[in-house]
Amino acid sequence: GPGTGKPTVLPVILALELQRNPECRITLCAPTGKAAARMKESIARELAADGSLSIADDAVRQSLAALVPQTLHAVLGISPETGIAYRNRQNQLETELVVVDECSMSSLDLVHQLLDALPPTARLILLGDQNQLASVESGVVFAELCDCDSLQPHVCRLKENHRSKTNKPLCDFVDQMILEGQEQVSDTMDGMLQKLYNSQDGNQFQTIRLRHDQKRHEALKLALKNLLETISTSSIDFHRWNSPKSVEEAFSYSLQFKILCAVREGDYGILTINSLMRDLLNMEAPYPDGLPLIVT
Repeated sequence: GPGTGKPTVLPVILALELQRNPECRITLCAPTGKAAARMKESIARELAADGSLSIADDAVRQSLAALVPQTLHAVLGISPETGIAYRNRQNQLETELVVVDECSMSSLDLVHQLLDALPPTARLILLGDQNQLASVESGVVFAELCDCDSLQPHVCRLKENHRSKTNKPLCDFVDQMILEGQEQVSDTMDGMLQKLYNSQDGNQFQTIRLRHDQKRHEALKLALKNLLETISTSSIDFHRWNSPKSVEEAFSYSLQFKILCAVREGDYGILTINSLMRDLLNMEAPYPDGLPLIVT
């Protein structure tokens, strides 16, 4: 799952492999270039941190730093014109250990080509989250491998969420309502949502409910105005939104709250909400000073 430490575990596994066999030929790859770059970043971050890799000797650390993750397409030498892989059953990869990160995004065809190109003596480690980021092409290979009865002795699940462990209501909501598939609206869900909206980590969620007998545009504007007054504090004055004293103050304003919309257009869509917010904050359309353009 998310936040359970997959990027942290990977460098430790690699360090142990290199400690056991300094000449081990390791291939690191991922379905996308961005995921491959994050593998490199996670290794560099662990090497720089005073953590689990601090026990690794200099030779192992140098070998780790020298590893260059690539896309699966690059590792297999897949032609962009024909889709045919240079590496295949007749011309297999020269490697002893292959690690695929974000494997949930790998399609059936891509995994098939990888297995074809894998030497019989090589080992394969697949990392990912079976509940997210399925491939845009055919197949949900990673999820099905994780659920395969015969492979259970080879499946390791990281369950402790380090990223959100201080927000137990959020973790409970994800585990019970999403992963376990409780879709029906019930007292249990209502209670969990209340805990989620009023979590103790400082994040407060509010929903806007409108009466059907009011004109939607006017009702929504009034609801937004009340919302701004509710979350206004001594540290944030919405009347000064478009005239901050510094860039840092401008960003601090934009980090105070977010409004989540289910759709882009329509009465409750992003375009309508943004228009009403510009009006409430006395911003001249279309691009006034102080308008947030990028969420960092």
